[in-house]
Amino acid sequence: MNIDYKIGEVKLSYKPKFKNQQKVTCSEDAYKYMLSTYKKGTICYKEYFKVLFLNQANQILGYTLISEGGLTETTADVRLIFQAALLTNS
Repeated sequence: MNIDYKIGEVKLSYKPKFKNQQKVTCSEDAYKYMLSTYKKGTICYKEYFKVLFLNQANQILGYTLISEGGLTETTADVRLIFQAALLTNS
């Protein structure tokens, strides 16, 4: 019996876009940066779970959308959050 076992390759990537990273010093800074990631007109009618990744100097490495829900709830899988955090070395 000659069986050819082939599987797909999984690639995860993180490519920083900016050399000059913005620094978060308070919750208002984080709010301003995250607010700019939403499309106009969508923030009021859907629930989103986004994560902002920072390094140890509180510089922004990036963000990701973990889940998108309905009017009242959305779910977040902690494994996806940790996966992205490890990938970005947050």
